[in-house]
Amino acid sequence: MAHDDVYCTRCDALLDPDTAVWLELDLLTDIGHPEGAQFPVDGHSHGWFAYGSGCAKKVAKGED
Repeated sequence: MAHDDVYCTRCDALLDPDTAVWLELDLLTDIGHPEGAQFPVDGHSHGWFAYGSGCAKKVAKGED
């Protein structure tokens, strides 16, 4: 099965679709939450976005 190209939401790098990190982005805080993590009850989901591992770590910490 062919994959569509997946790009990092933060840096636009082309990602391997099998290793991309998907985070649910909180619209109010711009902090990403991985699958299985507790999304804040008062958060506002902006949806799921793909990141490379380095960028995902920064987004999960709320870093620019």
